[in-house]
Amino acid sequence: MNYVENVISQLGTQRSAIDRASSALREVAAKSPLAKVTSPSSNGQPRKKQLSPQGRRRIIEAATGGQRERRRTALMSGSSGSRNRNRL
Repeated sequence: MNYVENVISQLGTQRSAIDRASSALREVAAKSPLAKVTSPSSNGQPRKKQLSPQGRRRIIEAATGGQRERRRTALMSGSSGSRNRNRL
């Protein structure tokens, strides 16, 4: 029984420490400007993130570059994906 009472006492101590830590974090989050990452627009929905033209261009170049590379390897190997796909 003594062991069980010791464990219960330790758990109570840990619970109080966790409660203090969570309340401190709540206070910090309430004061932090980072707490409100997105603000709702006038219709109540969160605002969409805007992609810069440079970012959009990088994404397009990465996507088309990957397609070019796949086509190049398919042409070099001499196989066509549609022909081989229908064979068993």
